[in-house]
Formats: sequence, C-alpha cells, structure tokens
Amino acid sequence: MYSSRLYLLALSYEAILVYLIIFAIILVYIFIRTKRNLIRDIQKNVLVQNPELISLMAFAVRHKRRASFFAGLMEICGSGILTITPEGVQYLGYKGRRIPDNLSVAANEFEVVWLGKVMPLSPLYWLVVKDGSTKHYFTAETGKTFSANKEETKEIYDYICSQVSQ
Repeated sequence: MYSSRLYLLALSYEAILVYLIIFAIILVYIFIRTKRNLIRDIQKNVLVQNPELISLMAFAVRHKRRASFFAGLMEICGSGILTITPEGVQYLGYKGRRIPDNLSVAANEFEVVWLGKVMPLSPLYWLVVKDGSTKHYFTAETGKTFSANKEETKEIYDYICSQVSQ
C-alpha cells in the first residue's frame, strides 16, 4: 500500500516538473515575442516621424553603447534606423519605448570597424562606429528570433565603407 502511494507521489513530482518546464518555455516565448514587437514598433515610429529616411539607404539596427556583451539580448540599449550618406552616419532610435536615442557623426569624424561574432554561442555579428573616444555598437535587425545576421550586418559595414571612401 505504501509503495503505490510513493509511486503516485513520485509521478506527481514528475508531472510538476514537466509543467514547470512547459511554463518556462512559454514565458521565454512571450518575452521574445514582446521584445521583437517592441523593436518593430520603435523602428516604425522612427520612420513615421522621419519620412525623409525612406528615400535614403536606411538599415534597421540594434544599438549598444557599452562593450559588455555578456548579457546578450537583454543588454541591447536601443533599436532604430541607421542611415549612411557621404556626409556621415545618422542613427535615430529609442531606448525602451519613449527615450529618444539619436546619433549623428560627420564622415571625417568617425571610423568604422567590423567586429564580427563576439561571443561564440551568440548568433549576432557586430560593427563599431568610433566617434573619437566614444564607441557605438550596431547589429542588423533581421526580425528573426535566433538566426545569424552576418550577411545583413556585413552589408551595413560594406555600405558605410563605400560611402565614406567616396
């Protein structure tokens, strides 16, 4: 009689563990969807508020101001639109939903550096725009959840190099 009770008790612990794992997976999925929708909304708002960007070569990017890459997706400071002209680089975006985060650097005042993949397990590739002593880290926003963005970020880097060297 005790063995059947212990079996039911052990089965219930296994069921609780399964439910907890499923619950954790659902929470991660909701977090990722919410973060992706936030990024998409921010980029739409930037384009609505600045319609002149539509006629320029503009890239949807994520932006960081610090070099600590250990936090990965959580550490992204902002999201917005990066435009490159022969005059320089302009980034219009937001930190969170409400705080504007704008950057404008003349072509003769910055240097661009390809970083590539910084963390071995991260799918993100990065480039750096150095404005004197300040560094701004950018990665292309692909809209996909866990995909590498090497081609998109490399395209931004190559385009910056081609425009600045003219």
